[in-house]
Amino acid sequence: MALEVEKLLDEQKQANASSEYDMLYQSVTDAQSTDTVEDELEPENATVLEPDYEVATEDLSLASFKDALVSLAQIGIHYSPILLSKLYKGTVYGIGRLVTGLVNGIQTIVDYRIRHQQSFDSLREDIAKLQRVLDTLDVKTVDEGVYAKTKVINSLKIHDSVDIASNIDILTDSMKQLVSNLSHSVDNDIGYIKQLIASVTSKSIKSPHMALQSIPIKTYLTEGAIEGYGEASDVVQAFHYANVLPGDIRVLAILPNTESDNIDLLTKAYNQSSLYLGLDHSSFVTVDSIPYQGKDEVRAVLKALDALCQEALQHVGFYEHIQVTQRNLKYLFRLYISAITSSQQKMPSKLSLIDYVNLKALFIHRIYLPFSIDLHTYVSRVVRAGLQYSEDHIKRFS
Repeated sequence: MALEVEKLLDEQKQANASSEYDMLYQSVTDAQSTDTVEDELEPENATVLEPDYEVATEDLSLASFKDALVSLAQIGIHYSPILLSKLYKGTVYGIGRLVTGLVNGIQTIVDYRIRHQQSFDSLREDIAKLQRVLDTLDVKTVDEGVYAKTKVINSLKIHDSVDIASNIDILTDSMKQLVSNLSHSVDNDIGYIKQLIASVTSKSIKSPHMALQSIPIKTYLTEGAIEGYGEASDVVQAFHYANVLPGDIRVLAILPNTESDNIDLLTKAYNQSSLYLGLDHSSFVTVDSIPYQGKDEVRAVLKALDALCQEALQHVGFYEHIQVTQRNLKYLFRLYISAITSSQQKMPSKLSLIDYVNLKALFIHRIYLPFSIDLHTYVSRVVRAGLQYSEDHIKRFS
């Protein structure tokens, strides 16, 4: 039996080889040892799919203009005198950015959906192996020693709570809520995009800035900054998710918060926005060790881990939904481009609403999609930490 447990442990160590838990834990201990909060969990969506958006103007660089023409070719719109006779250079740039974000977003979703499915299927197999081994063990008493893998413990505790199974359950419930909130927010923003395009095609443009002022995800978050993270500015406001997650992780956000109808200020707000996972330094206290748990407690941890993986697998549907939505947008954008090029005269970017459409579309690509990927990556790390915790206990039982 000991040999089988050792084999499982070796397999899991290999799976954890690329885990960033060590870096996360080290950043926390370093921050505490120097009494600073400079080190933090780096949001993975810090590298966005596209650089900051520029308001579509006629003095854009030649390189930006050429890139836009290449992007348009990706959906079958090729350079021609007809195109340039209907669109100003700034509008061509804006449409190019729109298409680039769309194409990149679709490819990212396709790639990640496959990896996401495979990752959590594999984790469930590891959990099942440990459950089978645990069921074969006859454990009479609980070892009186202490479990002292500090990095694992601090990846699973919340504040000073070391009820591992309950903490994992909190993450499962929170993940279900977060992904549902993301899905609703994406759908609402898609609705705003459709309204903006419809107002252009029907030539009934009215208060387009109101679409950019509406940020659906705000309704699911609590206003206010967490110590060590971004504060409010003239155009953005800090938000956070109410629940603290295992490892004292918080969902944090910097979101547009302006009532201005000025496109430059709105663009600045959207470019400064982010949605990410960060360490709650204010509540983090290192737990060095905990008493070894019994067989029933370890079984509860494995059950909670499996439920978390099942919840994560349910969210493959979220990526499929985004993928379908993005493909539908591709068709909608072709109609939109057709509408603004059918005018008898050149349509300036202001009347095409290209900046408004672009900012809403890019918000999905740059904010919602990267965060959903970061969330699932974080969940997989928690599962791996839980597996390590369970394997260490099972090894001791044997």
